[in-house]
This record gives sequence, structure tokens and C-alpha cells, in this order.
Amino acid sequence: MRTTDTAGLRTGTALPPRNSLRVRTSIALLERRLSRAAGRIWSAPDLRRVYPEYLVMLHSMVRASVPLMADALARAELTAGTDPVHARLVDYFRHHIVEESGHDEWILEDLEALGVPRARALEQLPRHAVAELVGAQYYYIRHYDPVCLLGYIATIEGYPPGEDLARDCAARSGYPLEGFRTVRKHANLDPFHKSALDDFLDSLPLTGRQLVAVNSSAIRTMAAVIEVLDELAPPARKA
Repeated sequence: MRTTDTAGLRTGTALPPRNSLRVRTSIALLERRLSRAAGRIWSAPDLRRVYPEYLVMLHSMVRASVPLMADALARAELTAGTDPVHARLVDYFRHHIVEESGHDEWILEDLEALGVPRARALEQLPRHAVAELVGAQYYYIRHYDPVCLLGYIATIEGYPPGEDLARDCAARSGYPLEGFRTVRKHANLDPFHKSALDDFLDSLPLTGRQLVAVNSSAIRTMAAVIEVLDELAPPARKA
């Protein structure tokens, strides 16, 4: 059976699935659990207590974003001359480091807008689930392949809350809207970052091993994020 490719050309065989589609399909199995876990955060009856805890947790994740990419960049540079994927990763991480720089500071400023000192986030021991989530990426980068970090980014930037949610939560919690700047900014930025990452994934000549690595990293990241959110707003216990 003849098929049509994305350029409208007639071909004799079906095109292989795009890299981004494979990654998104892999983590789609966990999307419902992620939605439920996030929903418990934003609909929490004690949102005024939960939201600052959410920001503290988020800061412990976001402050690792640039260091993770810097580590992946350094590893990719070592083999950029022999691995075409790593050569492309160098430019991607250099660009994305600039895009993500300073986002941890937004969260500290949000906390201050709530009346919570930034020391609360800077001095609190990170949750074990967050340390495991980020630590897994360091292992993947240093001991397997820096391309794994694309799976992490695909998940972390793939499910931003809506801007309307920030306004609703500000009204319900009694906190000023200024304390939701990080949520509002990522509601606008992350959809573009997600689209750019998908395009980048589709342009990469990933080997089968590398594609499995990106998928594995994305699935592990999704499961870990769900675990983190469940710690903040645990599921209701069954009677």
C-alpha cells in the first residue's frame, strides 16, 4: 500500500514514526496519573499552605536545570566530532541554557511576594524524590549518554499549567497574583519550548539505542514528578 509522506510525495513504504511522537507516546501512558496528581495540588482545600511548599519543591528542581544542561553540554562536546547527535546537542544545550537561566530566581521572588523568605527554599533539605529525579539525570549524562536529558526536558516542559489557573489559585488562596509569576510565565513559554524540542528531536539522527535512552529518561522523569506531587498532596486513602 502506497503512502504519502509529510512533504506530499508518494512513497512505497510507510514512514517510521517521528522521534518526538515515540517519546510523547511513551509518556502518554502516565499523563492521567500526572493530571490527577497536579489537580490535587491546584484544587487543594488548604492551597494557602500547599502552594508555598510547591514553590519550595519547584525551586529545588529548577535550580538544577542549568547545571544539568551544562553537564550534558560538556559531555556532548567530548564526542561531538564523532557522534552527529552529540554535535547537534552542543548547540541545543548552549541555546537552552540561556533560555532557562534565572528561572530559579523567579521562584524565589514569588515566595517573597507570598511573604515567605527565600531562605526557606535555599536552606531546606530537598525532598528525596527530587534528589532522585535530578540525580538520575546526572547518572544518565555522565555514565551513559547526554542525549538522555532530552527525555527529562520533554517531560518537565511538556505539561505547563494554564495562565487562568494562576489567577484562580491567587483568588482562592488569598495570595497576590505577583506570587504566581513563575506559573504564568511558564504557561506562555513552555508550549513554545515543547514545540521546539519536538522539532529538534525529529531532526536528530538518533540511533535505536539513543531513542530508547531518551524514552527511558522521559518515562522515569514522569514517574518521579508524579511521586513528588503525591508527596505534596497525597491521594485520598481508600476506605
